[in-house]
Amino acid sequence: GHSQGGFFVPYYMGLHPDTVSGGVAHASGSWNWSKTPKELKKLALVFMHGSSDPVVPYGQSPGAREFYV
Repeated sequence: GHSQGGFFVPYYMGLHPDTVSGGVAHASGSWNWSKTPKELKKLALVFMHGSSDPVVPYGQSPGAREFYV
């Protein structure tokens, strides 16, 4: 997912971890209401973001990554 679609990636994965094998959230982060079931820890979740993004603040992706680690 990209931008708003990227925010949807960890949200969906938290609701339905049994339907995916991983996800990539590009130029986003995660919503604070996204679920984090223990099954989510078994899945690959990547946050990709360019540090010069003029629209979405770069810090959202590293912050989301740290939360999920």
